[in-house]
Amino acid sequence: MAKRVSQILHTVWDPLGVDSEPGAQTEYDDYVPEIFRLLVRDASADGIAARIEAIRREHMGLPGHEARDR
Repeated sequence: MAKRVSQILHTVWDPLGVDSEPGAQTEYDDYVPEIFRLLVRDASADGIAARIEAIRREHMGLPGHEARDR
């Protein structure tokens, strides 16, 4: 399941727009363990989306994108 989380972060979420970059397949892997833990703990969709938005804002310095973060 962690591999699937990585794929989703890279191909669906992709706040940096690096999906098409060959060397960037692991760009968001630092966030996989935390998102995976939320999923295993049955966190709500709202809780997961809020954490993903916080990662975008706090770790990447980017503005939130509600639709993509959800």
